[in-house]
Amino acid sequence: MDMITIDLRNVAQARVGSSVILWGEGLPVEEVATDAGTISYELFCRLTARVKFRYEGEDLLNHVWERSSDRDSSGG
Repeated sequence: MDMITIDLRNVAQARVGSSVILWGEGLPVEEVATDAGTISYELFCRLTARVKFRYEGEDLLNHVWERSSDRDSSGG
């Protein structure tokens, strides 16, 4: 299953459908993985096509890459 629970009780402006940052500047994915008892590679691999995500960073020459979950099962 591709499910996750995130505690947002201390984030008053959070609503259903809000965007969230799961890891990034100030919170490295390696730290999140350690807290989850896994490795960063596993966290990235578990982001399925159903999950909308946006990757930003100098590693991509300052480009922004987005993957939409609005694709059909053939990848189109």
